[in-house]
Amino acid sequence: MDRVRELASKKAAVIFTKSSCCMCYSIKTLFYELGASPAIHELDQDPYGRDMERALRALGCDPSVPAVFIGGRFVGSSKDVISLHVDGSLKQMLKDAKAICMKKENPVPFPLSSSTCDHSPFTGSLAHVMALPKTAAAGAMHEV
Repeated sequence: MDRVRELASKKAAVIFTKSSCCMCYSIKTLFYELGASPAIHELDQDPYGRDMERALRALGCDPSVPAVFIGGRFVGSSKDVISLHVDGSLKQMLKDAKAICMKKENPVPFPLSSSTCDHSPFTGSLAHVMALPKTAAAGAMHEV
């Protein structure tokens, strides 16, 4: 139990999984798509995996994997995580635990117009290249 608690508290988001579990894969994918990079502990590849699996069952995780911890707190298994995602609270939990950060919308510091590209080494437009036969177009592209 102590090892599970220790590992669960080392990172903002932690998932205990098994490499052959399709629901574990789905939960990991969900976290990645939400912008989180959880610590993943594959119980079937860890020498203490069986002990950790028993500890997870003692916490009430049945089945034992995936077992998700956010901010060091046990959140639940796949059905719990999916329910949180559906009601919109999973993302907020990840934000609160600093497992994901939301980037501020930064406006472009200058307008993107043709006038900002006067220093471009390319002159003219691509229209003259497109009008040339393929062999001439290839030569024209190399000249630029």
